[in-house]
Amino acid sequence: MSGAATVPDDFHPENGGRAMSPPLAAIPGGGETEAEIQRYGEEIARTVEAERQNHAPEVFPPATPEQTRVQNWLREKPPEPEALLTCRGVPWLLHGIVGMANGTGGTGKSFFLLGMAYQAAKGGNFGPIRATRPLNVLVVFAEDPQKIVGTRAWAISKGQGFPVGLHALSVLGKVGPLMELSNNNPVRAKGFDWLDQTLANFTSDGGLDLVIIDPLSRFYGLDENNNAHATAFISTLEALAVKHRVTILFSHHTSKTRAGDQTHHASRGASAFSDGCRWVIAMCSMSEEVGKRHRVDPSQYVDVAAGAKANYTPGQSARMYFRRTEGGVLVYEALEADRRKAMARVLLSWIAGQEQGFSRNDLTKDEKAREIADRLGEEFSGFSRRKDMPTLVDYVLSERWAIEEGVKVRKATKKIIRVQSLPDDEADLFDLNRGA
Repeated sequence: MSGAATVPDDFHPENGGRAMSPPLAAIPGGGETEAEIQRYGEEIARTVEAERQNHAPEVFPPATPEQTRVQNWLREKPPEPEALLTCRGVPWLLHGIVGMANGTGGTGKSFFLLGMAYQAAKGGNFGPIRATRPLNVLVVFAEDPQKIVGTRAWAISKGQGFPVGLHALSVLGKVGPLMELSNNNPVRAKGFDWLDQTLANFTSDGGLDLVIIDPLSRFYGLDENNNAHATAFISTLEALAVKHRVTILFSHHTSKTRAGDQTHHASRGASAFSDGCRWVIAMCSMSEEVGKRHRVDPSQYVDVAAGAKANYTPGQSARMYFRRTEGGVLVYEALEADRRKAMARVLLSWIAGQEQGFSRNDLTKDEKAREIADRLGEEFSGFSRRKDMPTLVDYVLSERWAIEEGVKVRKATKKIIRVQSLPDDEADLFDLNRGA
């Protein structure tokens, strides 16, 4: 047998970043003895094992009682976890975790993540999402070519330049998955080495705060329906997050049978993806029902569930709505706030035109206020007098468009709602076609 067998050095992204195994015809000589063939196989096995060891995770040394004794390592109240992003004024995305943005195909996940990254690097806000400081962000796209990434970034910035902390690149056809199977077990692949070294390269530049990889399917390399494989992948991302002190997000598709589902379990494949992540948002195109509620064309909007899952921060029950504009750029619109203000204007205008006064209880339950309840129900799809009227009254009082004034009714005092002013003309935008 002439020469030792080696795994070829050439790199093949189309094969998941792995070197191609030599074809049978490449076996030297073609007429080797059984012993030579066995020796050839053993050399291949040693090469594979060396590769496996090269990609194996670092071994965490066994702990000692002194290291684990709580009084030794916890002597004062720990600081609050650092929030990289807030949503509606409360911590939303924390430092050092692994998270997922799932959504149906064509929803606009890539545009959403790039738009959020752009504002995060500026220290700005993406609708109600606000960066706590200018962040260093890297977005790695494996499905879109560099020219498309550039076109989208230019559209998002409106050609006004980019923050120094924003980094983005396409690795389409260049970098394979982070993991692969070896003897049917998940192991780290060459794609992991590339990402690990890439993150290390930012150390001299101050390090990264947030890393986004888009989409999961191009970086995975394992069985998407296998929970053990999904857990191993999340653990691999967590290892990178700990080593490089970053938050890592990845995008993923929802299953076809759960399109429109905005729970954290809507993601395609193994449930361990969402179970393992500490933070999940869910995206889908706006439904016809929601479009009717807000009097907009639902095909032009993306519906984002900001709190599909949040292990360490307050839940976010309200939706975020982003409108698709020219070039696919997503622009946040406060549809719920617009709807609520428009309802307040209708209610207050009606109260101001009545001779008699109405209390909170009258508006919520009494027959003499049925007229305004019916009108609100006709004008605003989904309005419920029992559910929505109490919160609407609270809203107009909190905005000081009205006050509660005690008046004598027989021997009792009744709190009548007195209109002080009407919401500004912004409420009229509820019926107009919104601009960019």
